[in-house]
Amino acid sequence: MALFMHFWFNSNTLACHKDSETYHYAYSLSQERLEKIYLDFKKYAEEGKEFGWKNRKYSTEPAEFDDINFKRINLKKLFNEYKVATIQLNICFDHSIYLDIDGLLGENPVIYLVWGELERTKEILWRKNQ
Repeated sequence: MALFMHFWFNSNTLACHKDSETYHYAYSLSQERLEKIYLDFKKYAEEGKEFGWKNRKYSTEPAEFDDINFKRINLKKLFNEYKVATIQLNICFDHSIYLDIDGLLGENPVIYLVWGELERTKEILWRKNQ
């Protein structure tokens, strides 16, 4: 039990919740930077490119996101459409906090901040001006 308590209080399990440093980091990203994130993912999607989970520790690609403090990044097609574009900002014990880019090639793109454990919370960080 002592080992579990040591792990719990000394791990980053609290770093993926509202009011965490990672949560505030996401809100510190400017609207211009968030729009550029969307545009960079859109460019890859329009070129037909995709990449599985790229770990920041082991890869310098894609270079467009070098200034973002993230753990992993992902752009995937599902059923021949771009459905998954994610920047995982932090990984905690059994959950994470990430940016979820919806509507890459659609008319209403949105970037959500997603966090939580079993019941995930989605907050809109950026939405393309109509």
